[in-house]
Amino acid sequence: MFRSCFAPQPDTPRVVYAASVAINLLALALPLTILQVYDRVLPHASFQTLNALLVGLLGVIIVDISLKHSKSVVSNWIGASYAHNTSRQAIRTILTATPNPERSRSIATHLERLSSISSLGDHIASPARNVKVDVLFVPIFAFVILLVGGILFVVPVLLFCIFGCFSFYRTRLLYSEIKKQEKIESRKSDFMIEALRSISTIKSHAMEASLLRRFERLQLASSDTLRQIILLTSAAQTYATTFAAVSTIAIISTGAFLVVDQKLTVGGLACCMLLSSQLIQPLTRIMASWNELQLAEYNQQKVEAIFENENSSLAAVGESAKKINAGPAAIQMNGVCIQHGNSRPLIENINLNVAAGELVAIRGGDGSGKSSLLRTLTGTIVPKHGTVRFGDTELSPETQPKIRRAVRYVGQEAVIFQGTILENLTTFGKASVSSAINASKLIGLDNEIIRMPKGYDTRIENVSGHEIPASTAQRISIARSIALRPSVLILDEANTALDMIGEKALANALIALRGKQTVIVATHRPNLIRLADKAYEISDKKIATIETIQNQKTSGL
Repeated sequence: MFRSCFAPQPDTPRVVYAASVAINLLALALPLTILQVYDRVLPHASFQTLNALLVGLLGVIIVDISLKHSKSVVSNWIGASYAHNTSRQAIRTILTATPNPERSRSIATHLERLSSISSLGDHIASPARNVKVDVLFVPIFAFVILLVGGILFVVPVLLFCIFGCFSFYRTRLLYSEIKKQEKIESRKSDFMIEALRSISTIKSHAMEASLLRRFERLQLASSDTLRQIILLTSAAQTYATTFAAVSTIAIISTGAFLVVDQKLTVGGLACCMLLSSQLIQPLTRIMASWNELQLAEYNQQKVEAIFENENSSLAAVGESAKKINAGPAAIQMNGVCIQHGNSRPLIENINLNVAAGELVAIRGGDGSGKSSLLRTLTGTIVPKHGTVRFGDTELSPETQPKIRRAVRYVGQEAVIFQGTILENLTTFGKASVSSAINASKLIGLDNEIIRMPKGYDTRIENVSGHEIPASTAQRISIARSIALRPSVLILDEANTALDMIGEKALANALIALRGKQTVIVATHRPNLIRLADKAYEISDKKIATIETIQNQKTSGL
């Protein structure tokens, strides 16, 4: 089952159903008026009756237009509000989800699912949801044809059944092709996103030709499926037009014989022609709605997948969720084992104690598990065994939102958002301007920013950060985390993108943060390791202590 935060499709209000019933009843006005005009008004030259019928028909038209407009306004409002609320819930669920590598989805998949919300909102606003009312009026129209035309009733009903079976078959083919197109477009979107993300690498390795051929294959498959969809869609429209013409010809031909035999009046024939079109229109809407209902069900499944696959704790998220006690937090890891899926454990039985305000350095080779260990502290990775405590709070699904607000993680790659440098430093207002500027000065970024023409108001449009040097972008990421005043600051190889000046500034910042924030640094740089109060090395799934200058001072050496 999907989570309770997912809003199911809202029920259609009774007023919309009532309007649909009234519209279908009013559709009988024109055929019955034609019947009266041909059979009674014209033979008897009754102009008063004609005027009354015309006035009544005009009133019916006005009421019909008003009902259709009101019904459209109400349905559009319901669909738009559903799409708005569900989109907010979906984005909130994704942003607050616990990342899970085993259940990760591509960017294209997320975009496809989010776009399905809009499609579902359009379906809710469309007349397809009220097609059941049209279905109920099919036997009513058929009964009126039977009363007026007698045996002529067989012709539209027989054509109705033939066209219905044929349309049902074509609609199933169309739905199958649309599902195939969705999968192909998802693969093509994944390819385009990855290609654009790695465009510099592609050009440096002269991979344009091979990637172009791969895209051509994807585009060929997409074009072929799109061609089938266009053929089926246009064929359905052609068949509907052809059927309407065949229906008219069949009714006129059969009705003409009945009129000649005086078994049917001219007015009755005209009335039956109009009623047959009223009989066919619901069928056409039903067939079109059948396809839309199938697509809506498919979109519903994709929207539900957002809430099924994202493990989030929405109840604890928000500004009201308190974080752990202000100030630096102590960290205690007991018997922690980290394992991804069915693979071998990365680290086993790790015991680590970090006092509040300490600066701790961790060193380890590639694949040693140091990054996984640090991500365990953020709650991104759940340990297979063992416990993690921040002060008096144990890390668990219930406490994770509270702890996550107190921990800041900076990785090897800078994370830059579109906006000004100040907006990036304050996380768009989450941190105060004074805290952001102080953090900028602490990391040695202030002198560089004030030399820019617009200073802190310099706008960054490229989210990859290529508009500014890599070292500057990384220091912005570090300063942003410091400005938020976390209880625990984690720097996972965050110095790799820094130049010599930037690394020296980082070292000075770490010294200044000692005692104010608990800082854990994963690095290979000896000058940063020497600054640590404690240093550890991860090797062969175990963690061992490294001697540092601070250790020597503490021990009196």
